[in-house]
Amino acid sequence: IDLSAAGHQPMTNETGSVWISFNGEIFNFPELKAALFRQGHVFRSHCDTEVIIHLYEEYGTDCLKWLNGQFAFVIWDHDRKLVFAARDRLGIRPCYYFWDGERFVFASELKALLPAVGKGELDYGALTDFLVLQYIPAPGTIYRHIRKLEAGACLTVRDGELKVWRYWQPQPEGQAGLSEEAMVARLDELLGQAIKRQLLADVPLGVFLSGGVDSSAITHYMAAITQAPVQAFSVGFEEQDYSELPYAALAARHIPGVEHHQLILSPSEGFNLIQDLIRTLDEPFADQAIIPTYLMSRYARETVTVCLSGEGGDELFGGYDRYAPAIRQVKLWGDLTRFCPDLAPLVQQSLRLSFEDYLANLCSFHLADLPRLLQRRARSFEDAVRGRFKPFYEQMAAADDLARVQRFDVSTYLADNLLFKVDRASMLASLEVRVPFLDHGLVDFCLGLPFQGRHRSHLQKYLLKKLMRGRLPGAILYRPKMGFSVPLFAWFQGSFQDYLRDTLLSAKARSRGLFRPAYVEDLLSPEKLASDKHNSLKLWCLLILEEWFKNYHD
Repeated sequence: IDLSAAGHQPMTNETGSVWISFNGEIFNFPELKAALFRQGHVFRSHCDTEVIIHLYEEYGTDCLKWLNGQFAFVIWDHDRKLVFAARDRLGIRPCYYFWDGERFVFASELKALLPAVGKGELDYGALTDFLVLQYIPAPGTIYRHIRKLEAGACLTVRDGELKVWRYWQPQPEGQAGLSEEAMVARLDELLGQAIKRQLLADVPLGVFLSGGVDSSAITHYMAAITQAPVQAFSVGFEEQDYSELPYAALAARHIPGVEHHQLILSPSEGFNLIQDLIRTLDEPFADQAIIPTYLMSRYARETVTVCLSGEGGDELFGGYDRYAPAIRQVKLWGDLTRFCPDLAPLVQQSLRLSFEDYLANLCSFHLADLPRLLQRRARSFEDAVRGRFKPFYEQMAAADDLARVQRFDVSTYLADNLLFKVDRASMLASLEVRVPFLDHGLVDFCLGLPFQGRHRSHLQKYLLKKLMRGRLPGAILYRPKMGFSVPLFAWFQGSFQDYLRDTLLSAKARSRGLFRPAYVEDLLSPEKLASDKHNSLKLWCLLILEEWFKNYHD
């Protein structure tokens, strides 16, 4: 917003006493600006950045509760000698920082800090997190002395003291008193409002269209709101079992006013993309969907500058296949309560989905794999994921097991994996991505839905699918979930094999002393490559890690 010189950064107020460096978008800035103008504030631009400055002048660090958007910013208050930094509620925009008691250094990417603060010591606990989760959760990074600001968190630095606190946690709205029709109407209102707000821009917009219900719903609302044709972008694979292009094409044909652009990724192009991506991944990250996300971002950027995306829909409505154990537990508990009410309280705790059961459906290397994989079992390697996440998981208040894993994923997997992936892939292509499902009012509404609103009659995302019934084809609403992943299993049986072996069994990789060569050689055996799909995920993690060492740490 406001591409003139008046929107340049860093930006200051009229007196030069408050300065800001800002990455993101404030979607409700017109309303905030009008209110601040009535309170006597003077504006020199039409930019949303300037609104944050005046909001801070008016409310101090409480300014965050007024912002609807996706953002990371750092404010320097000259008069108070105060640094104030914040990250948006869901963690859509990243913020890395370094603090040693004298210097505060910040950036949107870890590699931007390294020239100023050096590499320092590796965090081997974070390395374990990566091997298990495929990402490094905030506030940790691969280096001990560099931190990530968590989603919904802010910090201040003043008089040599750094303070960090959470200013927001999901506040699920209770929907128990609403009829199903009222919940559908409310969802329609909130989703429509979020998309309308996020279509505000001074540049061309488009949408990522996978052919799933989330992205198709966003495309439907965009077409209903905008006058111009909706530019929709999709990526598929030569391997048909992994390609969602037929569904994306069906959605594009069904929704009036959609211009559909589609691209097919070949194994050879995938190999080249990996090299490009590794150079931008300044800490280990192994969500394979970053490959098609980057290709789609690069493709879309040829036509538009901003795209809307469906991230968050699975977390909000319980759409992942790996939620099946939690769903079974909730149903079993419901049956027990109905038919054996006296017995139910006695077995309630034993029916809860344990953290270990939840983690087993999420991880690449299981915790039991680590002793066979790791060359040394230093204290920092010991169950880093369980030690940090298990108490958080078990203390999380939720109505049922499905609600618990949904809230846990919103606070961890969504912020540090999915949104990291989208940010890095899109920024590498100079494309801005917006995620309307993560409007915080919509998040609070969805996380407060009763179980029957999230799952009914074997139908996941029940309420969203009921909302879109008649608006989208049944083939999209009731299709099996595929997920946005690449055919690693097929690739690793073909031309990628030599690359894998040359990288993972190189003299340099062995000299690090991290992994037992015999275990890695077993993963690379023809039998494992040909029969074990999960084995491909393990190899992918090790490949990304070794390439990260070569490109950054070495």
